[in-house]
Amino acid sequence: MISVVFISLRVVLGLAFAACLVVPVEAAEELVAEIEGQKYLTSDVRAAYIADNPDLIAQVRYDDNAARTLALDWYRAQLFARGARDDGYFEANPEKVALANKTRDQFLAADYLTWLMGTKYKPADMELKQLYKLQPGLCASSGRVRLARAGVLWGKHASPEEIAAAEARFAKIQERLAAGEAFAVVADDASDFRTVGTGGDSGWVDIQTLQGNEMGEEVLALAPGERSNVISLPQSRGLIEMLDVEGAGTLLFEDCRPRLAEALSQRFRADVRRRRIDELAAKYKASMNLDAFIAVVRSIHAPEDPRVRASQP
Repeated sequence: MISVVFISLRVVLGLAFAACLVVPVEAAEELVAEIEGQKYLTSDVRAAYIADNPDLIAQVRYDDNAARTLALDWYRAQLFARGARDDGYFEANPEKVALANKTRDQFLAADYLTWLMGTKYKPADMELKQLYKLQPGLCASSGRVRLARAGVLWGKHASPEEIAAAEARFAKIQERLAAGEAFAVVADDASDFRTVGTGGDSGWVDIQTLQGNEMGEEVLALAPGERSNVISLPQSRGLIEMLDVEGAGTLLFEDCRPRLAEALSQRFRADVRRRRIDELAAKYKASMNLDAFIAVVRSIHAPEDPRVRASQP
C-alpha cells in the first residue's frame, strides 16, 4: 500500500513537472501583430532581434521609452514593407525587392517614405512658390561658378600599363587644347568624365563649396575662359575651364526648386510618416500587441539573476 502511494505521488509530481515545462512554451508564443491577415508571433520578433548588440537590448530592457520606440519602429517597418509592395515602390526600385523579405528593415521604411515624399506627397508648385516668397533666405547664394571639365580616369586596381595609357590620352588632350581647339570640342571627343556630350559642362557650383581648399581656391581665381593647371588625383588627371561667374544674391525660383522641395520634405516628413501609418493600418486592418513585443525583446540576453537590474544605470 505504501509503495502504491509512493508510485502515485511520483506520477503526480512527474505530471506537475511536465506541466511546468509545457506552459512557458505555450505562453511565450503570442501574437505580436497582424497585418492583412499575416500574423507575426513572438518567435518572429525574437528571430529578428536575437543577433542584435546586447547593449541595445539592455537599453530596451531598462528604458520604457526606448522599448516603445523600438516597438513602433518595427511595426511601422512591417506596414511600410506591405505598403511599398502595393504602392509600386518595388516596381520603381527593383533592386530593393530583397529588402522586403526581412522581418524588419528600417532602411526600407525610410527609403519608402522618401519615395512617397517625391511621388504621392510631392509638393505642388504653388507650395514651392509660396515658400520661395516667404523664406527668401532658403534661396540665398554666396555666389556660384559654372565649370567645364575634361580629363581621363583609371580604375583603382589599374595596371601600370593601363595608367600609362590613360596618361598618354591626357597628353593628347593637352596637345589639342594647346593647338587652339575649343575646350568643349575636346571634352566631348576625348574626355572620360560623365560630362561628355555637354562640352564638359558640369553646371553651376556654389562658391562656398569650393572655398577652404587649395584646388577650390585655384578654380575660384579663374576668370571666365581661363583654365586651371593640371588637377592630379589618385585615379585621374584633369583640367577645368571657367565658363561663368555669378555674384552673391538670391537664386531664381527654378534654380532653387530642389532646395525648396527638400525644405518642405524635411518639414512635413514626420507628419507624412504618421499619416501613412494610420492609412496603412486602416487599409490592412492591422493591429499590434505592444506589451508582447516589448516582453519578448526584453527576454533576449536577459540576465539570469533579477538583481542585475538594480545595478543598471
